[in-house]
Amino acid sequence: MSEPDVRRYFKHGTLPQLRLFEAIARLGTYARAAQELHMAQPTASLQIKKLTATVGVPLFEQVGKRVRLTEAGRRVHESCADLFRVFDELERSLSGMRTLDAARVRLAASATETSLASPLVRSHTKGAAPGA
Repeated sequence: MSEPDVRRYFKHGTLPQLRLFEAIARLGTYARAAQELHMAQPTASLQIKKLTATVGVPLFEQVGKRVRLTEAGRRVHESCADLFRVFDELERSLSGMRTLDAARVRLAASATETSLASPLVRSHTKGAAPGA
């Protein structure tokens, strides 16, 4: 995909729109998806209109009170699953970096400095395994 083609997907908050799109596809109605995502139904409709304009083809077709994915909608839905999987993997890989529990620090001190450093180290390693 060339850069101008990709750029359109970074307009109008596409990730939240894709999250909404996935909920509508899964639940079958704008109303239920909007309720699940704590937004008003008109807001959901507007966001899907913007996503449809970004994609350039209809994503849903109305069937009574429910909606059904079009062929383009099925393709976008498959891409959503892939995209959300990538973000899930990223989140898992970064989660350990967000806590100090994952960090290990080595401290070098002379014999006289050890008496000053020991209480500080102990206060920051409560619950740590001995020798950690």
